[in-house]
Amino acid sequence: MDDFNVEDFLRKIKAQINSDNPDLTDEQADKAARQLLEGFVKAGDKGFDLGGLLGGAIYDGVPDGKYEMPDGSALQVGAPIKNPLEISSETGEKLDKILAEVDKRIPPVETVRLKLSRAETTVFDSKMGGKPYFPKGMEYPTVREGENAGKPLYFLAQLNFEKLPKLSDFPTEGILQFFAGCEGDNVYGVKFDDWTNQNAFRVVYHETVSEDAPQGETPDVEFDEEFLPFNGEFLLTTEKSAQMPATCCDFRYEEAVLCVYNELFGANVTKLFGKGGLYEVDEPLFNALMETRDINGTRMGGYPYFTQDDPRDRSPAGSYKDVLKNHTVLLFQSDSENGGDPKNWKDDVCWGDMGVANFFITPEDLKKRDFSNVIYTWDCG
Repeated sequence: MDDFNVEDFLRKIKAQINSDNPDLTDEQADKAARQLLEGFVKAGDKGFDLGGLLGGAIYDGVPDGKYEMPDGSALQVGAPIKNPLEISSETGEKLDKILAEVDKRIPPVETVRLKLSRAETTVFDSKMGGKPYFPKGMEYPTVREGENAGKPLYFLAQLNFEKLPKLSDFPTEGILQFFAGCEGDNVYGVKFDDWTNQNAFRVVYHETVSEDAPQGETPDVEFDEEFLPFNGEFLLTTEKSAQMPATCCDFRYEEAVLCVYNELFGANVTKLFGKGGLYEVDEPLFNALMETRDINGTRMGGYPYFTQDDPRDRSPAGSYKDVLKNHTVLLFQSDSENGGDPKNWKDDVCWGDMGVANFFITPEDLKKRDFSNVIYTWDCG
């Protein structure tokens, strides 16, 4: 395993633990991740399936606060470990000061972490895949223009707000649906030079939901399974909402970090990477700032995660780019993760090469329940 990056893998485990246990501090999550990996290494030495165990750690986190080790001992989230994250007191003090100020500039917002599980669903459930809620008489979403015009779109997901924790400005009732891509479309309906063009994707909002309303017939959409982000259906469940700080992926994070750093320490750093960037000026601080705010997962609300960079900051220059920066609300994020058996790849959601899909809306449009100007994008490693 010469190409295995332990620190990168630890970061992924920590991010999942953070997502599944929002009440933990970053320090507790880091300790849990390191102790978890240490236990897996010992399990591998004893002949256990290390790959399956590690996959379970990434996708399932530690929802009950502990993990049963192969030798019978229990991992308690937040318990002391032998090798804590090596952050000097000087770096730790800088980190705390900077993040406190960053959170003032980009305040934490509520999020709902959504857990995937293989289950038979109804048309009223929050879910990914399967049969959508679709009252009789409605026209099923299709590609509007181009060579695939008229082809039915793939049903990606739906959120039943009545059965989910309430988030500020989000609907409290109704079902919001996401359709994306069609047969023969290997990019899942995204238009990379026009993120809000709902030609091959669609966001549909049912303001009222009636369990007595007869359901219409939905088309049998045929796809090449090799190019789908997932197959079958997943139930989406959650327990509660939580406050989420801005992630390092959000286009506003870099500017906020640099402004705060320069103000606090009398510096003139203008970028994170490259010659003269923060990485070169103070690598330990840079790593701490990025790792503590690298949070992935499937969710509604909160701040985004990307495997590459924020499309709202790399769009075509000019007014179009400026307009996209107003899409500050994360409607829905579908991450690559496992929804059941970590040893079975057919239980995976996988956007390309372990990527992530995002839908953004402006605060004004969300309040108006206008979902016609939503950003849809996905990227992968």
